[in-house]
Amino acid sequence: MIKVRNIMTKEVVTVAPNSGLKEAAMLMASKSVSSLVVVKKNKPIAVVSDTDIIKGLSSNKPKVKDVMSTDFMLISPLTRFSEISNSIREKKIKRFPVVENENLVGLVTETDVIEA
Repeated sequence: MIKVRNIMTKEVVTVAPNSGLKEAAMLMASKSVSSLVVVKKNKPIAVVSDTDIIKGLSSNKPKVKDVMSTDFMLISPLTRFSEISNSIREKKIKRFPVVENENLVGLVTETDVIEA
């Protein structure tokens, strides 16, 4: 059985909701990632993707909080792989922040699931 702990990215790139979109875009580019987990006090509150940032910049929205998606699913390192793959198919969720003891400990993406 595949475990979330074995496929998750442990070094998650995060951003604050009040960060500027240009700052978030530069962070994504420097870390070579396509999304950032938006956190308050190390607790995930949203996800922002490269597409969200492009749309925000093109419509003159200045902050991450203006474009972030709160439609995401928190999982634990013990979440069943089948639950994640079902959420990808049925709910069209692509990014899953992994939380343990109320702290962000990882991220599982659709790509991680495909490659597992």
